[in-house]
Amino acid sequence: FGTETALILPECIQCNLLETVSELPVSAVACNGETVLFAGADYHFTIKNNSDVRQRKIKADAMKDKMDAGAFVIDVRTREEFETLHISGSVNIPVDELAEVLPQFCPDQTSEIIFYCASGIRSAAALEQALEMGYENVYDFGSIDDWPGDVIAQIS
Repeated sequence: FGTETALILPECIQCNLLETVSELPVSAVACNGETVLFAGADYHFTIKNNSDVRQRKIKADAMKDKMDAGAFVIDVRTREEFETLHISGSVNIPVDELAEVLPQFCPDQTSEIIFYCASGIRSAAALEQALEMGYENVYDFGSIDDWPGDVIAQIS
């Protein structure tokens, strides 16, 4: 723990995050399954919902497990980038079309969705956009270059 951050450990302990939770020092954390209590000196405390401290970054091993369990993997790069190279089993919804296409492609907002792109910038933007649209179980894998599994490449 730092003076104003907590190390959040989601299901995949490799996917962790330092998140600001308080302006004051945090010295203890307790969780009851629905909420997380961050406590500090002088009786200061902050209570957050689990969903507010949920990790959104995901590593390859956790992504493989979620794919095997039926998660949707969405490449948010351009169609041309997708056609050149993409992760096996992923679908292409360019980030600028996400608001229109995602509700049609995945109407269940509780479905697990994992976004990736070329560098992690567009996938992070897609994750934020999906959260704003009401999707609950979304993750950001980041760059396709970090994927150790099968990819499909189109030979020119």
